[in-house]
Amino acid sequence: MSKTYGLPGLRLGWLASHDHDALTKIINFKHYTTICSSAPSELLSALALRHRHVFADRNRAIVLANLALMDAFLVRHANRLSWVRPTAGTIGFMQVAGVKDTSAFCEQLIADTGVLLSHHS
Repeated sequence: MSKTYGLPGLRLGWLASHDHDALTKIINFKHYTTICSSAPSELLSALALRHRHVFADRNRAIVLANLALMDAFLVRHANRLSWVRPTAGTIGFMQVAGVKDTSAFCEQLIADTGVLLSHHS
């Protein structure tokens, strides 16, 4: 419910697998950690899903507008920044020219500005 519909507060999830042993273990763990599902989340999710096109269309428009803004930003800073643009989602992977130690770069950025970045090696 959080990504496509923009409703991250509704905590529901689905899991499908052909591995019945794994599903049994997961279900048992869920029963161990959760007393019951959130009735308000189930009700609000069902309502949102009945109007999913409204939520999905709105959020898709926001994503597309933000991609256009990011594309324009990257054109202005092409000498320093590049990225792997998302093709079917909302996450892109940025590269900063001259940065070799991404962990140190991310730690310094959050210390200096409060901006949190995730990095991968």
